Amino acid sequence: MEGKRNKRKQGPGFMRFYRPNFLLRSFVPDSIWTTPESGVLVTIDDGPSGRNTEAILRALREVNCTAVFFCTGKNADDNQNMVQEIKAEGHEIANHGWNHSKHIFMNRSELEKSIITTSKLLSGITGEAVTFYRPPYGLPGIYQNRILKKLKMKNVMWSLLSYDFEGNDVLSREIISEELRSDDIVVFHDNEKSSKVFPEILYYLAEVAEKKKYKFADARCLK
Repeated sequence: MEGKRNKRKQGPGFMRFYRPNFLLRSFVPDSIWTTPESGVLVTIDDGPSGRNTEAILRALREVNCTAVFFCTGKNADDNQNMVQEIKAEGHEIANHGWNHSKHIFMNRSELEKSIITTSKLLSGITGEAVTFYRPPYGLPGIYQNRILKKLKMKNVMWSLLSYDFEGNDVLSREIISEELRSDDIVVFHDNEKSSKVFPEILYYLAEVAEKKKYKFADARCLK
């Protein structure tokens, strides 16, 4: 039954997975998959990107929600003022690697450098240590667990993928309305395609959460 609920079919021969499957969970067993207490946690990957980030921040203010922003080092370096603004508004800054490279194409030295360089940059901007990491594309590599343990960082995955990166408002709404749970970590993205459904999809998430009597989790709830 769980296997059927873990995937949504869209068109002949094409399957979308909106919840992590058993294989992925077993590969990174020490990861955080849901909020520790009841509350929907919003996470934003890939930014900051300037104009899109500003729209995301406005929407978060309007629905009274704080989020965890998993920033790439390159984008953070290009938009340092935006990183400061994200932090100033009460959101959590986290590590998403330097340039969103897939782990499968990186050796241990390259991955470790990507994580450390990004953490140093983010810490230098915010004045706070970076605790959390999420692998690009949600695909952890064989070296990730050992590196994060060495750096005393926590790997944060998710329990619900919104598919906002496809820019399909109908699909994202369907996933959220049918599948949202009280302790979900929901993934959104800060990129051009996702901007086609943002901020409307965040407003919709807030509506669904209110109807189900769920609350938003604070961005610092994972600490």
